[in-house]
Amino acid sequence: MIKKISKSVTKRILSELKKKLKKDEAGYDTFWEQFGKVLKEGLYEDYEYRDKIAEITRAYSLKHQKLISLDAYLEEMADKQDKIYYLTADTLKQAKTSPHLEGFKAKDIDVLLMTDPIDAFWMSQMGAYKEKSFLSISRDKYDLSELSEETPNEAANEAETNSLALLIKDCLGDAVEDVKVTTSLVESPVRLVAGEGGLDFNLERILKAQNPEFEGSKKTLEVNAEHSLVRKIPDLSPELQKALSRVLFEQARVLDGEMPSDPQQFSKDLIAIGTAL
Repeated sequence: MIKKISKSVTKRILSELKKKLKKDEAGYDTFWEQFGKVLKEGLYEDYEYRDKIAEITRAYSLKHQKLISLDAYLEEMADKQDKIYYLTADTLKQAKTSPHLEGFKAKDIDVLLMTDPIDAFWMSQMGAYKEKSFLSISRDKYDLSELSEETPNEAANEAETNSLALLIKDCLGDAVEDVKVTTSLVESPVRLVAGEGGLDFNLERILKAQNPEFEGSKKTLEVNAEHSLVRKIPDLSPELQKALSRVLFEQARVLDGEMPSDPQQFSKDLIAIGTAL
């Protein structure tokens, strides 16, 4: 009897919340700011009502600069888009300035900015919404060139860019899993993405906070081979090549909300580069 009452009450509440969202979106968003985190726990834990909770879930839209529904995101997806792109971060300000967004801004593709700790869990657990898979732009692999008719910004000389990636990888050694050239960056020189089988950055931070002995996986450094700073690396002395490669790596960490892995070395490298350049 208690289970029947529970189901009846749950269905009624979810139904009323859906009506509220349709009738008064602004009023619903005020409610969501207070109780959204609690409802999103249902997306992670409650398999039976997960789809209904997803219908009334709100997420911050990069394109619209406000909260939208998952259905609204699906309605505006690009013709060839088959994924729901999202980025997790500690704060909205950090998310908006992330280099991970540059390629999406250039192609006017929306990304959901997720800043609650539960987000990395429920999106991984749920996997998809209405047959559209969730894709973390800081963890999963994707190719934005497939979403438009534009020719991707390929570097002029493939052999040259490959040698550049190998040079930076040699300078960084075991600090990264790999170094690759990317066309997803527009203004930034580098970004860090999860390595093969790696976890979402925010999820790693949560696990580290719960278990100080937890060690996250090594990241892959993606390089914008057309950036003026990156193009200078081959012309520098071996010592400055390493210093600049380390600075770019640490910069990517900082933009993802991390501290430099070695603050003293980071300071020394900045001084060395500033003096030389």
